[in-house]
This record gives sequence, C-alpha cells and structure tokens, in this order.
Amino acid sequence: VSAFSIHPDRAEAIRRGQEGFEFFFFAINALVAHDARPGRSHLWESFQRLRGNRTAELVARSNDAGYHGSGIGTPNDMRAHLRSQQAAGVDQVIFLQQAGHNRHDEILASLELFAREIAPEFRSEAATRAAQKQAELAPYIAAALARKQWMAPLADADIPVVEASRAKAEVNQATLAR
Repeated sequence: VSAFSIHPDRAEAIRRGQEGFEFFFFAINALVAHDARPGRSHLWESFQRLRGNRTAELVARSNDAGYHGSGIGTPNDMRAHLRSQQAAGVDQVIFLQQAGHNRHDEILASLELFAREIAPEFRSEAATRAAQKQAELAPYIAAALARKQWMAPLADADIPVVEASRAKAEVNQATLAR
C-alpha cells in the first residue's frame, strides 16, 4: 500500500495528500491499540493535536535534495517511488488516497495526472516484467509441482448437489418491456 497524491507542484501534492495518508495509519492503530467508546471517539481531533504542523514542515523541506515522498509529490517523484518498489520486487501497488479530509476533485486530479504521465510507461513494460517474473519463478514452480501429491478427481456421485432456491429464475420484467 502506497500513499498517493501527485501534482506538478510537490508542495501542493503534500498539502493535498500527506495528512490523509498519515490519518489512515493513525486511525488503524487507534482501532487496535487504544480503548474506545463507540460513537464517542474523537480520532480526527486527537490526530490533529498529536500531528501539529507536520504538513507545513514537510512542505518547507520538500525542495531538499533527496526528497522521498513515497507516493506523494510530482509525477517524477511517483515514478522514482514506483521504480524503487519495482527494484525491491514489488509488482503490484495499491494507492491509498481516500483517507482523512482528502477532497474528491483533488483525488481525481491525481488519478488523471497518473494516467496521463506515469501509467503509460509502466503499462508498456508490463509484458516484459511478467515474462521476467515467470522465468524467475519457473524452477520453483516446477519443483513445487514435482513434490505435489495429486488427488484423484472426484467422481460425480461424490460431488454434492446444490439445490435450487426457487422453482424459476426471476427476471426483471421492467427491463424486458423496453
């Protein structure tokens, strides 16, 4: 799972996405590590109090050499983040963006920017990466299959019948009348 907030202006990407990403992990931790009274918790307020002005601090440092936003930043920052994940062997990433007070229109803008400027280059490499992964895993898969003790297929009589729940399938007549 990766943070996801991209914008041509790194500081703006941080303002739009960092707080929500941090809140997601704060809330998950609070659910498992803190006692709570349902309907009476104040997670957002607690998070804000503990977090302080972290967004402003991150924005102030965002132009430092070596910025690593881990999914938050410019398209080039996201590209570098995904390449580092790829180099570590990660072949699928889930982008987390709907957390905290992230705005829908800003999430869409990030998605559109990603689709336009970043996804095409990774998509064009997908077949090559899949072939490399298959070649790398092939000896391990072959060894595992060689050790496998195969079960005999079930006879039809050994497969239980799943009984029908209705005498006749229901069809939405309203859509057929059109």
